Amino acid sequence: MSTAKVVIVLCLFLSCTAGTKRLSFENVKVTIISTKLHYKFPDFDIRIANSNSLMDNLKDRDPRTYDTIKIANQSIPVIYEGALSNLYVCRLSLVYCDIQKIERGAFKNVQKLDFLTISETTLKEIRKGVFNNLPVTTLYLDNNQIADIESGAFDGMNKLKKIYLSINELETIKRGLFRNLPELKLIRMDENRISNIELGSFENLPKLRKLIIDNNHIKQIEDGVFENLTSLNTLFLQNNEISDIGPGSFKTLENLEVLWLQGNNLKEMKAGIFNTLNNLRELNINDNQICSIEKGFLDGLDKLEEVDLSHNRMTNIPRGIFSNTTISDLKLGNNDIMTIEPGAFESAHMFDLDLRGNDLREIVKGIFSNLLVSRLDLSGNKIERIEEGAFENSNFQYLHLDGNRIKHIENSIFRNVKVFYLFILDNQINDEELDNLKNFFKCKTNTPHFV
Repeated sequence: MSTAKVVIVLCLFLSCTAGTKRLSFENVKVTIISTKLHYKFPDFDIRIANSNSLMDNLKDRDPRTYDTIKIANQSIPVIYEGALSNLYVCRLSLVYCDIQKIERGAFKNVQKLDFLTISETTLKEIRKGVFNNLPVTTLYLDNNQIADIESGAFDGMNKLKKIYLSINELETIKRGLFRNLPELKLIRMDENRISNIELGSFENLPKLRKLIIDNNHIKQIEDGVFENLTSLNTLFLQNNEISDIGPGSFKTLENLEVLWLQGNNLKEMKAGIFNTLNNLRELNINDNQICSIEKGFLDGLDKLEEVDLSHNRMTNIPRGIFSNTTISDLKLGNNDIMTIEPGAFESAHMFDLDLRGNDLREIVKGIFSNLLVSRLDLSGNKIERIEEGAFENSNFQYLHLDGNRIKHIENSIFRNVKVFYLFILDNQINDEELDNLKNFFKCKTNTPHFV
């Protein structure tokens, strides 16, 4: 090709590219809002015809008359570099704007922004250089299609307190994704596709209080994943696919109070898994596949108040497993429990002991002796026989024996037992025996024999 032709082609190319403008805002409506209590100004809309700078279109507006910008149901496929530079508002919301990409440097020289919302878009990735060093305290990135976040994407956000990444398409929490964020208190990553949490994903987060990663595809909790989250108060891991928990998975969570693990694939509770959680108050592991619990799996949990082991596959409650416990609310309903060893609940002081919907066929002496329990629920089992002394020296506000197969019940069964309400409906006890029980208890049933 001759030199003249090369020059002509180059000139044509430069002419075409010069005419291609990188415009973030084309025929976009922007709503300007004031939320100030003492200086309330009416909301107003502007329409940006063609521009790559939001603030260039607000030059004529006194920044003291507004503090919030909202852009909703508009078409902004790409937010180019500089498009949101020099913002002087506290809140920016971009919702249902079909955003597919945000370039590095889109938020240059933003010094006042407190709340940033980018939701209900088709955004697929977050790169370093987009949010770094922003003064934002609350960042909403939920309900997008984010599948990848570059490690370090939130570096320098030293004021960030809450980040919402729920309902996206993330598969991995990468090493270094959340690091050196001194004020961060809440991370929400529920309803993604997360199957892997890399070691070092959560580093130097001294104030993190709540971590929510439920409704994902996590299969295993490795030792060290949550290491040094010493301020963590609440950890939600429910409705994943967890079948294995390493013995040191929770060892440094010294201030954890609430742990939810329900709806996973756990098959056993081994001793030592939770024994460093000295401040744990609530443990929820219902709706798993737990067949066995080792004696000592709750050792060291001296502040534990609520334990939910319902909807599992346990068949036996071992001796001493819940004796002398601080638990006030223990749910063991809807398992396959056929036997309870005497002493399993020895000297327990509880508000609620729930054993309904199991396969118990008899209550033998020693199982529920010496208890102080407000409500003992044995309804919906297959109990045919209650041995004399089964409830000896116990005190119940409510005792539920309804929905079983009891044919005979002697008054002597309740000797040395305090019961305020006895529920015994839907058994096979004859009217004469029911009448005899009336002399022992104030009962509440739906039969005509009791008021």
